[in-house]
Amino acid sequence: MNARRWVGFVWLVVAMTLLSACVPIGLSGPVSTPESPPVAEVTGAIRSYRATLHQEIQNPQADGSMASSVIEYSYTWQATDGPFGYNAHALTSITDPFSGKMAVMDEAYAVDGLIYQQAWNGWGASERTAEVDMRGAALVPADGTLPDSATLARGSGLPIEALVAESAPLGDELVGGLRATHYRLADIPSLAAVISARLGVPPPPTPSPLEIQSAQLDIWLGVDNRLPVQYILQVTGKNETAAGSGAATPFVIDDRYSIGEINSALSVEVPAEILAAVKAQK
Repeated sequence: MNARRWVGFVWLVVAMTLLSACVPIGLSGPVSTPESPPVAEVTGAIRSYRATLHQEIQNPQADGSMASSVIEYSYTWQATDGPFGYNAHALTSITDPFSGKMAVMDEAYAVDGLIYQQAWNGWGASERTAEVDMRGAALVPADGTLPDSATLARGSGLPIEALVAESAPLGDELVGGLRATHYRLADIPSLAAVISARLGVPPPPTPSPLEIQSAQLDIWLGVDNRLPVQYILQVTGKNETAAGSGAATPFVIDDRYSIGEINSALSVEVPAEILAAVKAQK
């Protein structure tokens, strides 16, 4: 390569490096979601499913890396024909801030009308009612059907029905094998309270360290039952990390909820000591 071409190549590399350094990481607006492979439509009764709630806040670091705060909940439910009606297993996982790996935070089983919650001194039992559900397992409804909007709101912090009322319908789609109506809300004032609650700061327009640059919420509700099947909340903005410091830190919120693995023969293995306790109460 001659001297002139070599100098031109060096300047091109430098220009591309400077350009990339000037672009805020992850702050170009809501990220498009890749299309999932086609799934056959579910017909008949739902006998099992997995509900997953992923909540993530990302902050770019000085070295160019991205620090993430993640809480992920994964719940499984399966109807059984055994002597105890149906069994459910709820598992709450959270990211360990030291190792960065997912760790079990909470675990519970529902067997017949009883809730068995793991505690520091073993398994504790309590009667399951509409008011007493699995601690930390708000996505598993008491009657074994798919979670409704109120049930999901307890775990996600999203007032689903109120937000859907302000959203625009985009038509019906097949999501995870369930036919659902797609709604979209991209109005920042309507989402300000939800976003500020996620970040733990006062909502604008009151004096707030929060600056919301873009926000979009997509919700899919079942066509027949109006139950939430999926939602995606994506937000970009800046947040003043220390009160009065004047320093604003960019952030990205990426929250997702979905129902999947429907009727996929999920296995719920109830520990022997719990089954023994249930039999003793029969």
